[in-house]
Amino acid sequence: MQRNCGIDRLGERPCRSSSSPSSSSAASSTTCSRARTGPHANDADLALGLATARLLANDFQEARHLCEQLRTDHPKFREQDVALVRARALEGLGEESAALDEYERLAVEAVGLEAKVRHGQLLKRLGYATHARNVFEQVLVHAKRFKLKHEAEEVWVSVAKKELAQ
Repeated sequence: MQRNCGIDRLGERPCRSSSSPSSSSAASSTTCSRARTGPHANDADLALGLATARLLANDFQEARHLCEQLRTDHPKFREQDVALVRARALEGLGEESAALDEYERLAVEAVGLEAKVRHGQLLKRLGYATHARNVFEQVLVHAKRFKLKHEAEEVWVSVAKKELAQ
């Protein structure tokens, strides 16, 4: 059956998997790794798919490496998506300062709400509750102002509301 592989908004390329959703990132990782040979060895879409799959498999070091390789080999390729995967990988590696820098830049540049909400969550986790609250409030103001109704964005609006309620 076709699945999105649970790769947030980054998983635009569905993979074939007949297993449970929890193993879908491993299946996606294997598929992307196998496909990155021959003429597709330097394919940016495959590299981003693999980086995302590695991220979801908690292989943060490899996800970070793939993102840095993408930035070197394809500097203009889906810059915000690559930066978001990299920020999440840095956060997973415990490099909060570098992750915070990446999220702060993305919060300004990114069109979607995911980077803004993840920025707020990291701020909150690091003890910057007031700043985090301001970020979540700005997300809700932004969503209301632009009447965001896209399903993927509504998820992040919901997360921001939950964070504010805590």
